[in-house]
Amino acid sequence: MGRGPTNENTNMYFQARKKAATYNERLWSREGAAELLGISVSTLADYELGNTKVVPVDKVVLMADLYNAPELITGYCMRECPVHGFLPLATEEKSLEGIALRLLQNFNEDSLKNMRDSLIEITADGKITYINKSEFSDYSFTRYDVDAHDDYIYYNFSEGHKNRLHRFSLKDKSDETLEFLINYNETYTIWDDDTIYYLRKGNSLNKYKISTKENTEYKNFFRKKFSYMSESWGECEADESFEPDSLVTDGKYLYVTDGAYFSTYTCEIDCIMADDTEQQMLERNKSRIFVYDKDLQQVAVVVIETDKYLGYKDYFSLAILDGMVYLQTPKKLFACTVEEFVEGGTPPFKEIYNNEVDIPSLKDSVQ
Repeated sequence: MGRGPTNENTNMYFQARKKAATYNERLWSREGAAELLGISVSTLADYELGNTKVVPVDKVVLMADLYNAPELITGYCMRECPVHGFLPLATEEKSLEGIALRLLQNFNEDSLKNMRDSLIEITADGKITYINKSEFSDYSFTRYDVDAHDDYIYYNFSEGHKNRLHRFSLKDKSDETLEFLINYNETYTIWDDDTIYYLRKGNSLNKYKISTKENTEYKNFFRKKFSYMSESWGECEADESFEPDSLVTDGKYLYVTDGAYFSTYTCEIDCIMADDTEQQMLERNKSRIFVYDKDLQQVAVVVIETDKYLGYKDYFSLAILDGMVYLQTPKKLFACTVEEFVEGGTPPFKEIYNNEVDIPSLKDSVQ
């Protein structure tokens, strides 16, 4: 099932890193990239040389995000995943608003100040009369998570070895760097006009107040103690912890995902290769969403299992909009209310759309 060793020059992970290095010089070396990915240099070398039969899917997602290469996920699911799953191919933004945000999020520091006024002016009326391609050709683009709230656009930007969250004002066109604690890992969500929650390396949850520039750290927030009975030792205590994948808020609840993503497809299957064999073992990857209220008290734990709605396992993504939670799979769209969702357990999603176009899904690939 696995691939034999390949020349690094033709390896998709190597090619994606070198392409991304044109806008992030730390990616020129395996050492720099490995540090940003949180893996060893030898592990990254195995990925790029094809020595690893099946690259862990979570590492593929990390590389796709760091390198701005969503095609890595598509390539993984089509070539490396033992079940030969499929994801919808990455497509370009079609709307002017999407184009504007994609450009804005990718300007480097020098380009950002010079180009911002022109970009907004060009796209403000929803029409493009003429764009001189040469005006944009000298700018290096990189992918950063962009969000909008009221009159501000928030975006991540790497400054040397540090990750920063910026806030750009659409009113006065000022740009502000938010003063987060060190080791910010580029994961954030905007709770309200004055409050941002973000993650740091080591899975630390933090709150930032824009008005006072005050940071509050919630240590061990994702680590919970529990008791159990042991035949040998009697009652014992242990820790349960998880590594959050994303943060989202609707202004009422904070949603923290474990094994799932908002707005990005999640593979509901873990692929495990037996040592030195071609045998695959498929193990369910439980996708959980922890829901917290404004006081950060846990309200519910939601478990997503697509076979409850489809009759088979498949890729999915989540979105929250106007009091509704949406579950999207390659062929179908489901929905339930936020209030139903935060009751915990398995949400009562109902099908609201069935794509008539024949898009491959995991069901197709395993039949």
